[in-house]
Amino acid sequence: MTSKDPRYVPLHAFQAEGRVVSLRGQDPILPVFDTIALSGTKSCQLFSGYIGTGKSTELKRLAQLLRDKGYIVLYSDAQRYHDLAHPLAIEELLVILAGAFGEAAEKHLKKKDLIAASYWQRFLEFLQTEINPESVTVKLGVADLKLNLMHGRPFWLKVRDALGTIIDRLRQDTHAFVGEVVAALKRCFPKAPGVVFLFDSLERLRGPENEFKTTMDSVVRVLIQYADFLQLPDCHVVLTVPPYAALIRPDLSDKYDNLFRVLPAIKVLERGPDKAPFPDGILAMTTIVEKRIPADRVFGAARRELLQKLIISSGGHVRTLLLFLRELLMGTLRAGLPVTENQVDRVIELYAERARNSIRPEGVHLLDSVRRRMTLDEIQDAELGLLARYIDSHLVLCYQNGEGWFEVHPLVRDHVRRRAAEMVEAQPNP
Repeated sequence: MTSKDPRYVPLHAFQAEGRVVSLRGQDPILPVFDTIALSGTKSCQLFSGYIGTGKSTELKRLAQLLRDKGYIVLYSDAQRYHDLAHPLAIEELLVILAGAFGEAAEKHLKKKDLIAASYWQRFLEFLQTEINPESVTVKLGVADLKLNLMHGRPFWLKVRDALGTIIDRLRQDTHAFVGEVVAALKRCFPKAPGVVFLFDSLERLRGPENEFKTTMDSVVRVLIQYADFLQLPDCHVVLTVPPYAALIRPDLSDKYDNLFRVLPAIKVLERGPDKAPFPDGILAMTTIVEKRIPADRVFGAARRELLQKLIISSGGHVRTLLLFLRELLMGTLRAGLPVTENQVDRVIELYAERARNSIRPEGVHLLDSVRRRMTLDEIQDAELGLLARYIDSHLVLCYQNGEGWFEVHPLVRDHVRRRAAEMVEAQPNP
């Protein structure tokens, strides 16, 4: 969905009863756009968003802004090239970036340049000439290479280990390829102010539970140690990365051309002990719903009250709200319209039960700290992996309305408070 889609709601500049309000603090996209416009021919920026907060939609808005100014915009999705359930090494990322860059450029190039825009065959030739044939025998085609790379098969793992010994030559080859494609693009579009490569979905990197910290550490290591490798020649790069990266390394922005920005959830409750409904946030999420379904027909006379209950129960998380709506609409196939308050309560309780069951004893202290302090000040380094998992599953939500802060999801906040108190009471007296 782009900003021209009729369902799009500009949450950074929302029209609320004659006022323009930002429900996410500063517009998250304009600083990225401005950095590109002011950086000459190249830059490298990181962008992120908590899962389900509309990060890809905002990235597409950035693409539209850039195209409107004449930039050549290339877009690619990391999920096409890598199983994001596994750690990512710089050797893989360089190959994936070059391969994805070439494929994204193909539709912009003239026919005579298309062969030169494919990195995959070039990479196979690179392996034949640069890697000791006794350590890795290269006997596969482009399709097989992609499959090996996607799923981290044994052959690729051997290749990756061998590439680690010649990482500078791999960087030179991938950068040289990108430079050649950029030159071809500029020949086709001589008046374009520049080339921008948007590489999406890297923020979805996560591993199985027993490997989550390994995956997390691999991402941060690549971003910190190889920032200069990720700056591709003669073009602007925007990488979406996991939001937890800045929690682990607050100095991450120092390596890149702009502050590391994370798209937060929408504020639907006031920040304070009474947690009063926040009218502007509720109105914005109501608008999101109304652009997708006939709300009057679905909710009937109780539309306002039922929608507010769903919105507050979502914690201001757009994807959770849309999941609620899907569950409700599935139920109407049997029960008909309008939905009832009991149906709404059942859908909310189903989500709340799943969320409560996902909280382990070792996570109660962490969540209760966030609940009490609304910051991450007390989180220990050893808890960062668990915190990242709770952020991914929306048990911890981030808000930005002026000052940024963190909250425990409203559907488990009281549950966390009770469990924390019970655990304190259960401790033996000193």
